[in-house]
Amino acid sequence: MNLGRKKELLKVAIFLVVFSTLNILFDNCSRFVTSSPVLDASSSNQTGGGGSTNQVGGNTCTSSTIPRRVWFLPRSGFDQSIRDVLGDQSNQATSLFAPETRTNGFVDNETGVSVDANLIGLVQQAAETIATNQAQAQLKVAAANCAGMQSGTSAFDTCVTSKIGSFISTLGKQLFRRPLTAAEITDMTGVYTAGFQNPDSGVDPALSGVQTLLSAFIQDPNFLYRTELGDPNDTTSTTPTMTQYEIASAISYALTGSTPDSTLMAAADGNQLATPAQLATQAQRLIAGAGGNMQLESFVMQWLGSDRITEYGSANGPLTPGIASEMQTETQTFIGENLFSGGGTLNSLLSSNFTYANTELANYYGLTPGSSTDTGTFYKISTGNQRNGILSQGSFLATSNGSGVPLFHRGVVIRQKLLCQTLPSFAAVGLGGFTPPVPPPLSPGETTRQEVTQLVPQGTTCYRCHQFFMPTGYGLENFDVFGRYQTTQNGGTVDASGFLSEPTSLDPSTGTILDVQNPTESSFNDFNGLVGVLMNDPNVPNCFARQIMVFVNGRSDVANNDCQVMSLQQNFQASGGNVVSGFLNYVQSTHFVQRSR
Repeated sequence: MNLGRKKELLKVAIFLVVFSTLNILFDNCSRFVTSSPVLDASSSNQTGGGGSTNQVGGNTCTSSTIPRRVWFLPRSGFDQSIRDVLGDQSNQATSLFAPETRTNGFVDNETGVSVDANLIGLVQQAAETIATNQAQAQLKVAAANCAGMQSGTSAFDTCVTSKIGSFISTLGKQLFRRPLTAAEITDMTGVYTAGFQNPDSGVDPALSGVQTLLSAFIQDPNFLYRTELGDPNDTTSTTPTMTQYEIASAISYALTGSTPDSTLMAAADGNQLATPAQLATQAQRLIAGAGGNMQLESFVMQWLGSDRITEYGSANGPLTPGIASEMQTETQTFIGENLFSGGGTLNSLLSSNFTYANTELANYYGLTPGSSTDTGTFYKISTGNQRNGILSQGSFLATSNGSGVPLFHRGVVIRQKLLCQTLPSFAAVGLGGFTPPVPPPLSPGETTRQEVTQLVPQGTTCYRCHQFFMPTGYGLENFDVFGRYQTTQNGGTVDASGFLSEPTSLDPSTGTILDVQNPTESSFNDFNGLVGVLMNDPNVPNCFARQIMVFVNGRSDVANNDCQVMSLQQNFQASGGNVVSGFLNYVQSTHFVQRSR
C-alpha cells in the first residue's frame, strides 16, 4: 500500500475515535457550561455557584463551590503522565507546546491553555513521536501471554491480536485515569486493527497496531483533559461530588503533578476516596514520595516566580545561564530541606540562615563555599547575616525586578505574593489618566533609593499608592538586580531601612486597598528586619494559605473572603504555618471534592 495512503487511513481511524470521544465528553460537559453562573469582577461569589453568606471564626465570609469543569493538562502534567505510564522521558509537551498563561504565577490552571488548531497539530506530533519511541516496549506488554512465540510470525500476531482487548483495557485505564467503557474498548480495538492491517514495509503488523493504538490514546480528549463533572446519573444534586476516579486525578495532579498511581486507582476502584480520613491517608502517602516532594517544591517556586530564573541567564552578563541554573538548584534544594527535613513552616522558608550552593554560586554570592575543590557539589552553607531565607536567594531577587525600577517592583511582588493585596488604581488615589514617567539616569554617587525618594516624596498624591510598595522595596536594596550582595550602589551607600504599610481597609473579596489614609507602619532597619516584620504580619500566613487553594484549584478568582479560604487560614495558623498541613487540610475539605451544577 502507498505510504501516504496508509497514513491517511490511520489518521482517519484515530480521528473517528477522538471525534466520538469529544462528542461524548462535551455533551456531558454542556450541562455545566450552560447552567454555571457567569462571574464578573463585582460578584461577591467569585469561586463558583451556590454562594451564601456565613461565618468563620466570627468573620463574615462567602460560601461557594467551584463549577463543574474540564481542563487541559499543562505541559508538565502531560509529560509526567506519559513518563509514569509509558516510561517515555522525551518531554514532548515541554519541547513542543507553548508555555501556559500563568494564573497568579501558577502554571497549572484551567484557563492557561488555548486549544487551537496549532496545538492540536502539536499534540498529534507529540503522540506520534511517543508512540514510535514506546511501541516496541508496549508490544512486549501486550504479548506477555504469548511466551515462546517469535515476533513477526503469524502465530505471534494472532496471539497478540487475541489479547489486545485486555491490553487496551489495562493501558486505557492508566491513560484515561478511569476504566474504559465497552464502546471505548471496541473503538480502540478498531484503531489497533487499522494499524495492524496497514503496516509499513518490513514492520511487524502487531507492532504497527500497537504504535497506532498508542498514538490514538495520547491524542484522545480523555487523556488530554481532566474532568470534574461528577456522576453523570446524578442530575439533581446542586453540589455533586466528583466521581472516585475524578477525585483520584484531582488529588494526584494537585500533589504530584502527574496521573494517579496504581495504589490511588485501587482506592478509587474500592470507593476508598470517600471520607476525609481516606483522602488524608492518600495525600500523606503522595506528598512523602518523590513526586510529592517535587510538586510542593514547585508550588513554592511558582508562588514567588523563582521557577523562571533560568529565563534570566545571559552569556553577556554576570548572571550567566550556568549561575541561573545553579540558583534554581539552590532554591529547590533549600525548599526541600525546609519542608521535608527541617521545620516545614512558612517562617522557616522566610528566615532560615542557610542555603545550598556549589563553589561557583557561593563565590558569586560572596559566601564561604562548602568545598574549595569540588565545583559541582551543592553543600549546605551558612548565610551569616547577609542572606536569610528564600527572599534573599538569587532565584527570587533576579526574577522580581520587573522592567522598570527594581526597588518598586520588588515591593509590589511582596504586596501581591506575600500579602495577597492589590494596589489601588490611579483613579482611586486621584490620578485618573496618569502615566508614570520614566525616572532619569542616576547622578554620580546617587542610589536608586535617593532618587525615588526625591521623585515621590511623602505627602504627594503619588505617594498615596507608593507607600504600599516603595518603603518595602527599600529592604531589598542590599541586593542588586543580579542577586549579588551590595553595600554601595553607583558610588553611594545603600540604605536598606524602611517600613511595611498595612492599609486600614481592603476589599474583602479582591484584597484591593481601599483606604490610603493613615496605614499602620512597621519599621525595619535592614533586610533581616523586613523578614521579621513579614513573619509577624498575620496577613502573610493568611495569604500563603490562600495561595495553596489557588494552586490546587487552578483558578484566579479565589476570593479572599471565601469561607473555605478563611477556614484554611485558621487551620494553617493553628498548625504553626506548616506547609504540608496546609495542603492536607484542603484536600480533606468538601470544597476540594464537590462542584456546583
